[in-house]
Amino acid sequence: PAHLQVVGHQHREGELEEVVVGRAQELRQEEGAEAALAQQAELTAVLAAVLAVLGYSVNESVVIFDRIRENFRRYRKMSTVEIINNAITSTISRTIITHGCTQMMVLSMLLFGGATLHYFALALTIGILFGIYSSVFVAAAIAMWLGIKREDLVKGGVAKVEIDPNDPNAGATV
Repeated sequence: PAHLQVVGHQHREGELEEVVVGRAQELRQEEGAEAALAQQAELTAVLAAVLAVLGYSVNESVVIFDRIRENFRRYRKMSTVEIINNAITSTISRTIITHGCTQMMVLSMLLFGGATLHYFALALTIGILFGIYSSVFVAAAIAMWLGIKREDLVKGGVAKVEIDPNDPNAGATV
């Protein structure tokens, strides 16, 4: 299958679609929450917050999918469900610490930042909560629904090729 190169890691072709679907759902949830608050926000502040949340969410999804890929290599006898469960369990403490620290700073901006930072911090607060949910739980569920398999993320063994000792370019790779 064709692979995508993202941050130095091989990812299977359908993984990008999973991330995009997860982020689209997250944006809808964040916009819906802001509409429910009936707040008229400054467009630039909310846009900056949405972009920041997207950055956090994409990073979190990449971390989880990378751990899934590593676990497929490491635990050959585990089922796909066990691999995904192990990947989420092993990254959840990192997720809580990262987003917890970020949320503390955002809440301080919300409480002490005044009117200038209010809508930015409000959008970030809502976005971080929905971002964690969609990155950790929705992305993994979509991967399972799409039928992720070990073969999608782990390359097979490389076949040995006879090298001609008289060829000066033997063993060269392009």
